[in-house]
Amino acid sequence: LPLSQTFDLAYNGADNTNYNWIFLPFNRGSGASSIINAAGIFDSLGAETIETIEHYDPASQGYDFVYFGVPDVNNFPVKFGEGYRISVRQSRSW
Repeated sequence: LPLSQTFDLAYNGADNTNYNWIFLPFNRGSGASSIINAAGIFDSLGAETIETIEHYDPASQGYDFVYFGVPDVNNFPVKFGEGYRISVRQSRSW
């Protein structure tokens, strides 16, 4: 995996899912230490951009997910090098 990565998160309109798959590189520079859970991704992207964050859990064969707006509901830890599905409200580079 590369040490850093820029993601172009695409918003495709209200009639679409607007899912984007990302991974957290092992090194995201000085901001990496602030991303320890789903709320860290949310804080990094901003409330105006993000709607949901999901992580596929192979053990349960399902998704861990969090909808923001309700504090700390299912605020799961994130793992660098793993994939996350993010639903956005607007396009943005991150």
